[in-house]
Amino acid sequence: MTKKKRKKEKNSAQANNKNQSRGFGTRRVEKEFTGFTYHKMPSPFEGMTEDARVELIKKLGENFGQQFETSFETLQKQVFQVEPCSLLSFFAYYDLTTSPGINREWTEKNPILQHHVEFLQGLLLQHSQDSFDFRSALPQDFVEFRQLVQDVTRGFQMKPLSLADPSTTIEQHQKLITVERIRADTQAVRNWGYPQQVKRIVSDLFSSLDDTIEQRIGVRVGCLVEMWFQILDVVEYRINQHRNLVMPALRAKNIETAIKEYYQAFPDLTSSPEDLSAFVQEKDLTLDGLRSIIFSQSDLRLKHIYTLTLDTFVDAYPKAINPEALKNVLDSWSLSFGDLSNWNSEHLFLGNPVWQKPLIKLEVGTYFCPVITLFLNYLIDIMEAIIKPHPEIYKKYEERRGKFLEQEIYQLFQKAFPSAKLYQGSKWFDATTKKTFETDLLVLLDSYLLVVEAKSGRVTEATKRGAFESLKKIVKKLMVEPSLQSKRFSDYLIKNPGLHQLNNRKGELNEVDCSKVREVVRLSITLESLGTLFCRATDLKQAGLIASDIEMSPTMSLADLEIIFEILEGSCEKLHYLVRRAEFEKNADYNGDEIDLLAFYIDTGFNIGNAEFTQQRLSLLGMSNIFDPFFMKELPKSETPKPQRKLTRWWRSIIQHIESRHSERWTEVGCVLLNFTHDDQTNFEEGFKRIKKIVHKFWQLPDHNNTCILTNEIVPERGAVVGFAYKRIDREKRNRTMENALDEAMSIYPVSRVVVIGVDVEQNDYPYSVVARHLSEDENAF
Repeated sequence: MTKKKRKKEKNSAQANNKNQSRGFGTRRVEKEFTGFTYHKMPSPFEGMTEDARVELIKKLGENFGQQFETSFETLQKQVFQVEPCSLLSFFAYYDLTTSPGINREWTEKNPILQHHVEFLQGLLLQHSQDSFDFRSALPQDFVEFRQLVQDVTRGFQMKPLSLADPSTTIEQHQKLITVERIRADTQAVRNWGYPQQVKRIVSDLFSSLDDTIEQRIGVRVGCLVEMWFQILDVVEYRINQHRNLVMPALRAKNIETAIKEYYQAFPDLTSSPEDLSAFVQEKDLTLDGLRSIIFSQSDLRLKHIYTLTLDTFVDAYPKAINPEALKNVLDSWSLSFGDLSNWNSEHLFLGNPVWQKPLIKLEVGTYFCPVITLFLNYLIDIMEAIIKPHPEIYKKYEERRGKFLEQEIYQLFQKAFPSAKLYQGSKWFDATTKKTFETDLLVLLDSYLLVVEAKSGRVTEATKRGAFESLKKIVKKLMVEPSLQSKRFSDYLIKNPGLHQLNNRKGELNEVDCSKVREVVRLSITLESLGTLFCRATDLKQAGLIASDIEMSPTMSLADLEIIFEILEGSCEKLHYLVRRAEFEKNADYNGDEIDLLAFYIDTGFNIGNAEFTQQRLSLLGMSNIFDPFFMKELPKSETPKPQRKLTRWWRSIIQHIESRHSERWTEVGCVLLNFTHDDQTNFEEGFKRIKKIVHKFWQLPDHNNTCILTNEIVPERGAVVGFAYKRIDREKRNRTMENALDEAMSIYPVSRVVVIGVDVEQNDYPYSVVARHLSEDENAF
């Protein structure tokens, strides 16, 4: 291909993608999403004795183990019967490319997903090219072959159930569950962030080292990241182009038109239209029969879509580059057929080399990449591989990780809470231990203090494979130690309220006034993620990974924190999520990752009544899909309103108005209001409208009804809201009447936090005329 043609293909890809989907299949959502139906899942073992339950689980595991052995042996024989690149291309084109509006993982019963194709790629790379039968692009029974791939991956995941033992303790049982959850995530869960997040985070992480990397290696990480995204565009353009070429022939209404369209689409065909027409007549084919031939013949061209030359990468690199330097990098990201001949086949499920080397090197300067999104999923690892051979650069990078994470967290909190005071790197002396400690970030927001710890440590490969001792070390380093650190500082502040003058690591003085702090929120942020494991400290305690007496703080990744702050509106909502997030993890039994929890919050506000405390597991997995359309909003022609928590217009306006005024303890007032469901808000608003009508008409009567009360019956300590209507009374009487309303609410209901929304029905101020509050042991304030 000439340079001019390559540039034309690249430009065409960019132009074409202005009108095409990137292949992410998600459904349209409303701005205020109310489409979830969460439910408590009944146990499939209900009514069974414990011994019978364990025996059934053990038997299932044994059956899966037998299935795995048989299926894996058959699959390993069948892979030799086909041309490997054609096989991988077929899976990539038909299974890893979704249509707009479709999420195959949730709409198909047994879809082939990315981890299936990754496994197949690793399996094929165990054999040299001359081991395969290049006469056949697909197995004779492709349906059976697909099923084999699914059976093998599913069998590997489920066969550890055979280890179930009725004699094991609760801790041993939970240990097994935790390890298998990690292994399942490693095997099948990929995305740690949305594409634009991944691109920005990785580029910024390496940015300060790029000059040095370019001098030593000849490339820039930021440019390599951009190059990969350009390659994604090229591949997607080829996919769309292939579809556009094939479809006219497949949609033709008669045989003659179908043949004509087919040869116009592919002028390089060695046969002629007359040859195909004669063949159709000889075989007496119908139009459907001809379509089948065209379909299967066009599939032989799929390899081209995923075949990339060095020139393709050079063109995608955003600045001038020495091709030899780029070739060296591409080769380091590549495996050739036969390179994994000594690799244990079963290790491909939990330690597949293609995760760090997604390219298949076919010949010098020619590469094949069937799972193009692998670079997104493992982009940090892929970029680290470039600098690992250079110890001096890698050492600087290791130092950079911690500083980068702390600065990113600082900027996120600064943007999320613009009225807050932020303090980095505060050092303090603990008289009890006689030691000096450091807290990464303090966020003073009204009467709340957020204590944030940053941990940039890695999740090791052994941990991802479920090695228990390694997992224990990682949990200690990324979860337990920062929790202990933030708890230690919180306790110190509680014992020593008032103004603290704390030195920071820059030698400056952080003056932190905690005299008005009423609640401390602790949080741990990591650079890397352990998926659902981070969200269930209770399970980790049961598994013996965390001591039962440790008060854990919520742990989430940097990417997850960024998504949370992007989705939630205003300071009160962001703060309320963090407060309730910690409570919910302690109280509820659920499975899901951080963004599943966020989606659940959007739909419920974590206000689910008794379901939070019943210890019956809530399945939240997959709820995070609701955010996909919004975070893919750069895609053209997509309608992508941001999902919002469902609040009535009046309720939202009250919170926004409170936030804008910043009166003392406004954050607590906002959190009390957010502790109620949309139905609660609607019912209260309807009741308050009736009260306002009564006051408007009967305000002169001494005993007219002028209040209505909203409480949380399940958790009264989360507060109450009183609606108070008045007309033509002076300020002193108004305040006295509101104080009586506060007292009445606390005398009737066991609440310690009450917010009174006062409205002058004659002035009809919107959203309110005055707000009063009684919070904890604080005096009433107006």
